[in-house]
Order: sequence, then structure tokens, then C-alpha cells
Amino acid sequence: MTDVSAHEIGDDAGRENRVTESGREGRVFLHVGALRAGTGIIQGALWHNRHTLAERGVHYPLESRDEHFAAAMDLREMAWDGHRDPAWSGAWDAVAERIGRRRGQTAIFSDERLAAATPEQIRRALSTLPAERVHVVFTAGDPARQLVAEWQQRLIRGHALDFAEFVEQTLADRDAVDGPGKAFWLMHDPVRVLRRWQTAVPPERLHLITLPHGDDRNERLWIRFAELTGIDLSWCDLTGVDDTVWLGAVEAGLLSMLNKRVGPALGDTYKRLIGEHVVRPVLARRRDPVPVGLPERHYGRVRELAQEMITTISEEGWQVIGDLSELAPRFGEGGRPDLAPAEQMLEAGIEVIESLLVGITGMVQQTEMAHLNHELSQVRDQLKRLAETSAQPHPAWRLTGRLLGRRRV
Repeated sequence: MTDVSAHEIGDDAGRENRVTESGREGRVFLHVGALRAGTGIIQGALWHNRHTLAERGVHYPLESRDEHFAAAMDLREMAWDGHRDPAWSGAWDAVAERIGRRRGQTAIFSDERLAAATPEQIRRALSTLPAERVHVVFTAGDPARQLVAEWQQRLIRGHALDFAEFVEQTLADRDAVDGPGKAFWLMHDPVRVLRRWQTAVPPERLHLITLPHGDDRNERLWIRFAELTGIDLSWCDLTGVDDTVWLGAVEAGLLSMLNKRVGPALGDTYKRLIGEHVVRPVLARRRDPVPVGLPERHYGRVRELAQEMITTISEEGWQVIGDLSELAPRFGEGGRPDLAPAEQMLEAGIEVIESLLVGITGMVQQTEMAHLNHELSQVRDQLKRLAETSAQPHPAWRLTGRLLGRRRV
């Protein structure tokens, strides 16, 4: 278990040769999650630097930013909010075919939905790729953090979930055959995920990267991922790469309340409104948010689960990049969304209302301006037709012609 520093990567004189060798090997890295455990920074870095990476023998086989979503939905034969887009059909095979065309290069595909792939879906994925060169990568956060991450992901999608009830139910379903919390463990438990992938990939090609604690966790995670996949840090510019949205306890509490009170009446319109005009531009940008913390009564159980994971992983033959101690949760620094002070909730709510009113005002002004331009356009068209059909040209028509050349309002 080794932690990799930027200094170690940047000063390694022999690194360029090793990257070239790994490119000739044509390794295929499938980054299968976990959700919100650095997937945002990894996928953003790969997409924004895809052309530079391709020049250096590292292929990110997407033609659009979110094609990984369609490919994963196709492979897993899933629906999204009860809907399955016909455009998803064949998306996985298209990505796999691009990987196959560049067998001499390292290829990287990343989508967190692959964490919950069944053994049958895993075998199908391997049948479309050079299976003997496939490496599986799982980035794992501590279970307390991942519980918060999963709840926030659902919250941002418009679900009305009380945080305390979500944690209670998810922990209760840890060993259940079925239940609302089962999906969480399918996607976030590193032992369960890697054991499913081990049904088709040997353990020496299964890699677990631990997500560090601290504000710089994403940067450190990227360093570890780059080291594993053969990417030199100098090849990638992370400026402007968006990370996953995280909400503080107050902001998450307000969103939970809105989802319950407003969401049912507006349906899909509400989800678009929240995503485009409330979460990212307002709630996620509030200053000094207090992170969401688990109810204290669950500390013991979550510590126990984390230690169980650490012990099991240390006994497996998987490569660990980072330190397994980072899977141990830290408690006591977060706030409860359901216990957020009323005055803080009110302040956040006023900021949301203010932002929405400013946005509505701007849209009204744009609509009025568009209406005025449309009316002026109709007047110009009428004058132009009169000028064109006049039998006796008049100086006034020449003046009109010059006016018609003016720019619209």
C-alpha cells in the first residue's frame, strides 16, 4: 500500500520510457466507480485532455462528453427514470470497437454504473474487448462519505429522501436479499464490486485506489489514477475541470424540503429547474458550507463496516494504490440536514428566490426584445416588398433601402 506524490511522478527520469512500454502493451482500463468517489475529476480530466493524451498513446474513446453514460446504460440494459433512450442501443459496442482499433495504445473508459454490473454483463463487456489486457479500477471512499454522496446524488435528481431515514434503511439492508438500500452496497462496497469483476478478470489486474481525506483529495486521487494508468501529470491541464457538486448540510436540507413540497406538483419541469437554476449556480456556490454528517447513533456500525472492508481487502490479491486506512471514516465534523437552524435555511432560501427572480427578469427582457425585433422585421419586410413592386422608383424608396440595411435592435 503506497501513497504516490506529485514529486515522485514528476521527478522520475525513467517514466517516459515506462509509459511508452505500457502504450505498446495496449492495456484497457475500465474505471467502474464508485459514484462520487473522484469519478467527476477523472472523467473531466480525461475528456478535457483527450487530444493531448491521444498524442501520447492514451486513448479516451468517447466522441461526446457523456457518451460513457449511454454506453454503460446499453451494457447494463438499464432505464433512467423509467425511460430507455433508443439512442443507447449499440453505444457500448461502438466504444468497444474504437478501443479495438487502437490495440497498441492504452485505453481508458470510466463510468460509475459499471460498479453494479452483473457477472453476465461483465462477461459481455469482456467479450467485446481484448480481455487479456483489461484492468479494472475502483476508486473507493470511506462508507460514511459514500452514504452522504449517494443521498445527495438522489436529492439532486429530485428525490424526496430524509437523510436520517436513508442512512437507517441503507444500513439495515447491508446483508438483506433485497430492499431499498441494496443498490448502495452493489455500487459502493469495494469488496462486492471487485469480487464480481473477479469472475472474469484475474486479481492481479484488479486495482483499488483509496480516496484521501482532506480538501485536496481530488488532486491526490488524480495523481494516483495517473500513476496507475501511465499518464504523466504534465500531459493534463485540470484548469476548469468540473468536479461533482457537493452541498452543505443547510443547502441539502433546503433542497430536501423543496423536493418534498414543490417537486410532486411540477414533475420533470421541477427536476430541470432545480438542476439548471438552483443546485449548481446557487446552493453549490454558497460560502463556507458545513459538510453533511451522519447521525451519531450510526458511528459504531459504520466503523465496523469500514474495518470489515479494510480487513477483507488486505487479504485479497488486488493492488491497492493509496492507504487502506483512508477507508476509515472521520466523524464529528459534519452537520445534520434535518437539524439545520431555521435562520440559516431562511437565508439560503432567500438566495434561491433572489437568483430565480433575477433569472426570470432576464428571460422576460429577452422575450420582450425578441418580440420587438419580430415586429420590426415584419415592418421592414413590408417596406421592402413595397419598394420592390413600385413601378416608379422614388427617392423615398432609396432612403428606405438604406434603412433596411440597418441592424436589428
